[in-house]
Amino acid sequence: MDVWLTSRWRAFTRHLGAVWETPVEHAPWPLREARLDAMEETLTRAAGLPPPATEPVVHFSDGVRNVRLGVSRPVRRRGRVRHLAAPGG
Repeated sequence: MDVWLTSRWRAFTRHLGAVWETPVEHAPWPLREARLDAMEETLTRAAGLPPPATEPVVHFSDGVRNVRLGVSRPVRRRGRVRHLAAPGG
């Protein structure tokens, strides 16, 4: 099982013009089989990559309970807080 595809150890948000991260702890997500009815895949094309060569692997989770969130902090890059550009510029 590819845990890295279905786990979350950090949550990210934008606040006060910076990207903030929050540590997240919870049990593994219980995965169930699922069926994909329709898909419009545009990310690889936008990145200049070829389309995926295989069918997607699809799972579903009802979620988890007892989630613990740590202290949110601004994401730092090279010792500075990384600020986001304002929309449209």
